[in-house]
Amino acid sequence: MKIVVIGGAGFIGSHLVDKLLSLGHQVAVIDNLSAGQREYVSAAATLHQIDILDPGLGQVFDAIQPEVVYHLAAQKNLRLSITNPILDAEINILGSLKVLEQAARCQARVIFASSAAVYGNASVDIDEDSATNPITPYGITKLAVEHYLQFYHQQHQLPTTIFRFANAYGPRQDPNSEAGVIALFCHWQLEHLPLKINGDGKQTRDFVYVGDIVAALVYGLTNTGVYNVGTEVETSLQDIVTALEQISSAKPQIAYQPAIIGEVLRFNFRTAKIRALGWQPQMTISAGLEQTYTWLQQVKTT
Repeated sequence: MKIVVIGGAGFIGSHLVDKLLSLGHQVAVIDNLSAGQREYVSAAATLHQIDILDPGLGQVFDAIQPEVVYHLAAQKNLRLSITNPILDAEINILGSLKVLEQAARCQARVIFASSAAVYGNASVDIDEDSATNPITPYGITKLAVEHYLQFYHQQHQLPTTIFRFANAYGPRQDPNSEAGVIALFCHWQLEHLPLKINGDGKQTRDFVYVGDIVAALVYGLTNTGVYNVGTEVETSLQDIVTALEQISSAKPQIAYQPAIIGEVLRFNFRTAKIRALGWQPQMTISAGLEQTYTWLQQVKTT
């Protein structure tokens, strides 16, 4: 199929492009390269460097004529969304609407990368029917786009699929911009810097490897609906520190900081819905952490 990946030069998007190409699809990438990296885009894909807010976006869609649109582009910085919610909304809502308008013109299937942030302070055993109550502008914009997708599905009969990711990690995640805790911890360990932990480090998250996320996204080609993507395993920050010590053969320095008021102390997804399609996470946290650490180590030495 002719597939366009919006944000295809980024962390998850570039891995998705590689997978789609391996499956024999014709893939184009739309990315403004503000966060994505040109070198992450396979030479077998066509890269269009353009912002989704650019008036010329329609011309790019006319040239591609996609049958499927993966929409992964977003302002992903949670803290920036809090300090600058207008910018967050411009990119994540208005930009997404421009993408959806073009998809409607092409009558293309839309597969959207949403987030656990739509659930707000909900913590454990969260399934797709759990209440959505986002507490950050980032989460609000993700949920807003989900509602717009429902509108475009009803108004234009577009097949739509929504994937709500837990805590993504893996190679190509930028510790300087996306601030995923595993990428940050690996970076600090490699730089011999203290690992900053808010509170006691016993807070848990559901860490899902980028390869498993990509495998889930592929199911969007033939399935519609809303799906959680996670491992159903709670992993604490202290667990990450212990595993990182084994991988790096060096005891991490820890800089404990005051706990963040209101921080969710436990988190994990229920994923029976996507597992019913045949998807299963393949990467353990220890193996995925080693892959991430090794990749970042190689990047720093080249």
